Amino acid sequence: MNIELGTIYEQLLQIIFPLLRIGAFMLASPLFTVDALNLRFRIAIALVLAVFIMNAGSLPEVDILSVSGISIAFTEVFIGFVLGFILQIVIAAFTVAGAFVSNSIGLSFANIIDPAMGNVPVISQLLLILGTLVFLALDGHIVLVRNLVESFALIPIGNYPDFSGWFNFVVDWSAMTFIGGLILALPAVVSLLIVNFGLAIVTRAAPAMNIFSIGFSALMICGFIFVYIYMPGAIYFMRDFWASGVTTFSSLLL
Repeated sequence: MNIELGTIYEQLLQIIFPLLRIGAFMLASPLFTVDALNLRFRIAIALVLAVFIMNAGSLPEVDILSVSGISIAFTEVFIGFVLGFILQIVIAAFTVAGAFVSNSIGLSFANIIDPAMGNVPVISQLLLILGTLVFLALDGHIVLVRNLVESFALIPIGNYPDFSGWFNFVVDWSAMTFIGGLILALPAVVSLLIVNFGLAIVTRAAPAMNIFSIGFSALMICGFIFVYIYMPGAIYFMRDFWASGVTTFSSLLL
């Protein structure tokens, strides 16, 4: 069977634009950056989705090496990156919450190297694992792929989004990194603050007691107890926060 070079080039042009948006989305989204998904698996998912989108709708017949083709390519990368970054804010909020709790307990020195987030405290790693499990339990990965595919219908290839509106939208949503992290960590942080007040009263009543040797152990033990107690409520908050992230993802496309 003979396949002409021109036919291969046309097929490549048809698949390259969807592949750019999908690839940028996978680089920025929280689920597809996990080390458990190796590079070959991510490339396979991107190619399958790109072929599906290529066969499902009409794509612009533009030479990718032309000025308009390069402009469309950069636009597709931008759209995919922003859509993935929206949900990355949720993961960043879990990391910030873990940092707040770790600093209150006294575990800020105990860090774990996370490939996605870098050097993070152990409580942050715990919240990241829990948040990922909640996301998968809610079928978030299915919703994620479905919204990504629907984005090609809402923002077709060759169309340009409202860049200024998107910029303001992402800046406003980025504040949820600290707001969500503070809300998630607040029960444990306030409880540990009360424990610190109690230690201060004990130190005032018995100045001869070595508060450093007792206080550190007491804070760590109480911190683990408080984290264990408030963890069910944290899971419900993670569920609502993921739902808010997916809603924000969908509203950005409208």
